[in-house]
Amino acid sequence: MGISQTNCNKIEHLSEPRVFRERLLVRDALTDKLARVTCGQHPLDAYYAPDTVCAVFDEQTGAFRGLVPVQYISQYPMRIFADLLPRKALVLYPEDAPLEDIEPVLSGDSNTLAVAVADGAGNFVGAVTRASLLEALLQWHQSMEYQLMRDNKHLSRRLDELNQASQALLGLLDDTQDIQTLAREGIGILATLIEARYGAVGLLDEAGEWDNFYYTGISPEQARRIGPLPEGKGLLGVVTRENAKLNIRDMASDPRAAGFPPGHPPMSSLLAAPIVYHETMLGRVYLCDKTGGQAFTADDERIVSSFANTFALVLQQAREQHLRRELEARQALAAKVFEHSQAGIMITDAQANIQAVNPAFTLITGYRIEEIQGKNPSILSSGEHDTVFFQRMWRDLREQGEWQGEIKNRHKNGEINTEWLKINAVYDDCGAVSHYIATFLDISDRLQSNERIRRLANYDVLTDLPNRALARELIKNAILGARAAGRKMALLFMDLDHFKQINDSFGHAAGDQLLQAVTRRLLSCIRAHKSAIPPDAVARQGGDEFTLLLCDLETADEAGLVAQRLLDTFRDPFSIAGQNLYLSLSIGIALSPVDGDNIDDIIRHADMAMYEAKRAGRNTYKYFCREMAAHCSETLGLKNDLHHALEEGQLLLHYQPRLSITSDRVVGFEALMRWRHPQHGLISPAKFIPLLEESTLFEKIDDWLLKSACRQCREWQ
Repeated sequence: MGISQTNCNKIEHLSEPRVFRERLLVRDALTDKLARVTCGQHPLDAYYAPDTVCAVFDEQTGAFRGLVPVQYISQYPMRIFADLLPRKALVLYPEDAPLEDIEPVLSGDSNTLAVAVADGAGNFVGAVTRASLLEALLQWHQSMEYQLMRDNKHLSRRLDELNQASQALLGLLDDTQDIQTLAREGIGILATLIEARYGAVGLLDEAGEWDNFYYTGISPEQARRIGPLPEGKGLLGVVTRENAKLNIRDMASDPRAAGFPPGHPPMSSLLAAPIVYHETMLGRVYLCDKTGGQAFTADDERIVSSFANTFALVLQQAREQHLRRELEARQALAAKVFEHSQAGIMITDAQANIQAVNPAFTLITGYRIEEIQGKNPSILSSGEHDTVFFQRMWRDLREQGEWQGEIKNRHKNGEINTEWLKINAVYDDCGAVSHYIATFLDISDRLQSNERIRRLANYDVLTDLPNRALARELIKNAILGARAAGRKMALLFMDLDHFKQINDSFGHAAGDQLLQAVTRRLLSCIRAHKSAIPPDAVARQGGDEFTLLLCDLETADEAGLVAQRLLDTFRDPFSIAGQNLYLSLSIGIALSPVDGDNIDDIIRHADMAMYEAKRAGRNTYKYFCREMAAHCSETLGLKNDLHHALEEGQLLLHYQPRLSITSDRVVGFEALMRWRHPQHGLISPAKFIPLLEESTLFEKIDDWLLKSACRQCREWQ
């Protein structure tokens, strides 16, 4: 912070022309808020007031190492002073150097908050901060004003008033950093000091656009009627465009007065000055008409210019304090996030040495900061990632500045955790990596939950075999693999013969045990060879139906050999609930590409072949053939037609007499049911009786048969 040489030259015009040879030196701005600390000290061991700067010395040699402003401590509360020192080379400014030499170093455009000062021998004597520089410049500014006007009683009184006004403005800065309040109060103070009837201040934002205007001497309603003043036009445009003062004693004779908006109050005289800080235009101030009716004097002009310079300092300081508060608020928020985040956070230096971790890190890994500070994150390595994995990670960090992905790390107790990790590189002002920040979440439970859900969706709960959905996917892959390799695959559909009778006799618990025992025997028959891609697989279709997928077959006979092995395996009894239970299989075999080259055809044909094995007496296997498809189609049609046969009167009874061998007399009749199909004629009982037994019509037709036979007997009687 500071008053530029240009502004200082303006102040010299407050008195008769003369040049002040008294110059401020660096020693005149030394701060009294200096704390001496050592490199190994921790900032949290003591309290430091705001604006304090800590001078850091080596514990052993006593050598001065650098400055640490208190603002840095809040950014990195876990570091010792040695780690808070700036990375830039240490610079000591001579105490007898002109103060203006360090003004640019401590300006608002710089990140430097304090500079170190040495005597002629190079020994550290103190520090200059932004605050102490501002205070020295303001005191010097006031001193110059007093020297310029000490011989003039009237000017002394005006300077006293100016000093009071400046102090009032600085007092406002202590009470508030709100720029709107400072602007309104500031223009009010200036208008009172100059005895102006009306005044206004206009401020530019950081982009150089007019932000707002603040008035005194008029009502809010009048201010609204005025609205925004023209940008860069008229009299006031000269002030900001040319960085020049204006003192117009007769507005009526100046054509530039036409640039004011229609709602502006009438005025006879105008005094305006730019508000400039380090050659940066911050805005303009103007006043209209003294209350006594006289024109603005040269003294008024000098006072307004001086006040504008002070206001520029205050305004810039307010803006910097506002930015500092925002930065501190963001840092405080970041600290809270760091402390309370559920994600683990680890901060390392550029060499990947751990510097700080948050509580969530300790919760996830089991390590406290004192156990791993200064160590490499490899202490968490699980050993389950190869060198290539970490080479790719560091390549992304070098080229992109970040990496994220799934990683397995080892907890302090030895357990392996799966984590989602993101690492970001942090760069210094020179573009070099200064730190790495790693954030991670333990996703082990989520992965386990996802795995449980996946198994529930794809595997049978009772037998832990692939279920119907996963079996379809396996069959599809086997068909594609066989097609690509020019080989065959086979699907064996298996049904447990008479399982329902066992389940009904011994209960569902025994039935479940039997299904699990069956599963073990089926798995024992899977071929053990290395060339199967994908491998053979057993699946449960549901109920007492299973499938066996055979991949990479050279001939169809291989499937028959496996089927026979399955039948042989089932010759031995199953020991369930203290009973030896015998169980057999009916197996249907379909081959790809012989019997179909898509999943639906293969499943349907294997199912047909299985039912053919049942019709053949069970405990056997059958290959699919095209005749089975025709037979199945016929059977399905008969099943559907059977549902309408009773209602449409297609069923009839034939009676066969029973004769006594001894008397040769009729002693009874056998009622034989026949089905006269409207298209196919008489259907053999051998065809439709098994279909009837499998359908839900059996009881209904049985009731019809009994009633019809009884009715016929009554008629014969």
